Amino acid sequence: MSDILRRMQRNPALPEHLRQPEGWPAEIRAEWAGDQGTASTSRHRAALLGRMNKTRAALDAFKPEFILIWGDDQYENFRADIIPAYCISAFDGFNFSPPAANVWGETDKLRHGDYQAWRQYPGASVEDSGQQEILNWMCLVVALHALERRPKDLGFVDTWIFNSSKTFLVAPP
Repeated sequence: MSDILRRMQRNPALPEHLRQPEGWPAEIRAEWAGDQGTASTSRHRAALLGRMNKTRAALDAFKPEFILIWGDDQYENFRADIIPAYCISAFDGFNFSPPAANVWGETDKLRHGDYQAWRQYPGASVEDSGQQEILNWMCLVVALHALERRPKDLGFVDTWIFNSSKTFLVAPP
């Protein structure tokens, strides 16, 4: 799972001081440890599966007729020669099988239903940070606010060396 970090270490644009653990933030060094992330992989996967199973149990209990899932993972389905503005996929069934606080603290704001704080994030700050995935959450916050929903359960699985941190949210009617 730590292949992304290993590839990044070979990136010619990466400054030399960031190619070795001594130049990394403490959080990355802790996950990387002495085994290049092997032990962290198991803990990270267990945390993801735990959260997915909890979210799946909430879905099963609710028995929805329809589920809408969105994200910005276009490169998992498309390549540079055709990236659609949106894509709708329909499945008869779907099995989940997955291989701390963010800069803005948005998970805490979301957990407490502080939707006004989300309205005040300057778009330029999001763009400058390089964390455009937060824009997907803006759509969710607007929907939660419009439907007057508050999160019942929110879990955040953080990582510095794997694909990306994940947030799981259950906001029943």
